Formats: sequence, structure tokens, C-alpha cells
Amino acid sequence: MKKLVLILALGTFVSVTASAQQKDEKKLTDAPSISIGADVALPMGDFADVSKTGFGGTAKFAYPAGPGAVTVTAGYISFSGKSHTVNVGGTQMTITGSSTYLMPFKAGYRFNLGQGFGIEPQLGYSVGKNSGGGFTYAGQIGYLINNQVDISARYEGVSKSGTSLSFIGFRVAYNFSLGSK
Repeated sequence: MKKLVLILALGTFVSVTASAQQKDEKKLTDAPSISIGADVALPMGDFADVSKTGFGGTAKFAYPAGPGAVTVTAGYISFSGKSHTVNVGGTQMTITGSSTYLMPFKAGYRFNLGQGFGIEPQLGYSVGKNSGGGFTYAGQIGYLINNQVDISARYEGVSKSGTSLSFIGFRVAYNFSLGSK
């Protein structure tokens, strides 16, 4: 819950900062767009003890609103299970954990920080195998190059029934403009 409050507080601060910027500064996106990208996810905490690096992809729709854009993101990330060696009755055995996948569905708001930079708090729900899925929250910082290439990093967590898993994600995507606003 502390992480959620931090993400929302950071989003509010950036919103006020972005609104105070000059009006003639170029927005992150001047038109609705969709981006398709590849993701790499590094598990954190207890999740890192049982899972290897995750790989996947996402699609994100962005609609310009105010100093930034309202976003909707859907994706798929798969994490392979790690192998552990255990001693059973004097014999060493290798046990490989099962893989985990997540399919996050998130809504957010990408705040324009100027010159292509932005931050984006996100909330949603993830469907998952072995993790069971759950409430999803993320804080992302990114850079949009010429409104075409979207590069970002994020902290993402999934919580359900008092348990959680988290990872640091990296995304590189191509942004397709859908015309003018």
C-alpha cells in the first residue's frame, strides 16, 4: 500500500509540474497512438528466488489529454522457473520450479515532462499462472523519440490475498500514430 501511495503522490507532483510548463512545448504525443513493444522483466524479492528473467510483449493505446495522454496497456510476460539442488537422503536432486506468466491489463496517465520524457503511474489487474494474478500497480518513466520509438523502465507489482510479486521491467516499442486528435 505504501508503494501505491508513493506512485500516486509522484504522479500528482509531476502533474502540477507538467501543467506549469510552457504551452508551446511539444507534447509526448500530438495524436492518438498505439505502440507495440518487447519487454524484459527482472524479478525482485522472493519472486527472484524462484523465477528467472521474464520476456514478453505489450500493446499500449495512448489518447492525448491535458499535458500528457491517457493510456491503456495489455501484455504478456513469461518467467522461467529457477533450478535448485536439494539433498534428499544423501542424494542430491535438482528441482526446477514451474514457469509463471502474467497478462497485465493496466490504465494510466503519461505525464509530459518535456522534450520526450514522461512518467506514467498505472493501475490494473493481471491474470497469471502460478501467481494467480491480482491487483497490479506500476510506476514507469520513459522517453519517446520523435513520437516513434518508446523506451521505458518501470517498477511493477502484483498483489493478491496478502502476497505479492514484483519486477523491474524494460520496454522498447514502436509507436504508430492514429491521425490527429
